[in-house]
Amino acid sequence: MHLCAEDWQWWWKACYASGSVALYAFLFSINYLVFDLKGLNGPALAILYLGYSLIMAIAIMISTSTIGFLTSLYFVRYLYSSVEIDSKGIFGKSHGLVQGINPTFCFCKFWLATLSCRTTSTGYRF
Repeated sequence: MHLCAEDWQWWWKACYASGSVALYAFLFSINYLVFDLKGLNGPALAILYLGYSLIMAIAIMISTSTIGFLTSLYFVRYLYSSVEIDSKGIFGKSHGLVQGINPTFCFCKFWLATLSCRTTSTGYRF
């Protein structure tokens, strides 16, 4: 949906969505410290525990953000590699490329067309 809205910064949303697991892991470690971890004596050990938890949360964020970005990149490249715009344009009109229609709209039209109809050599049948 972000591609149809011409959101060219989609990769940041892919990183944020998959990296948000790290926030959950860090909040869970705080919850564990407050409610379940009774053996820590003093604030120094609690700060050390939270420091190591933060390091683990950053490692989780980097790994899941990388996986989310790479899979989203592969998916977007796969989608755009299947788009074929010939000299008749995406709508099969014979007057050349349609001026004034942005390529993202054409991509969304193509995606909807592939879900609901068959393609022919002369264009799309709706």
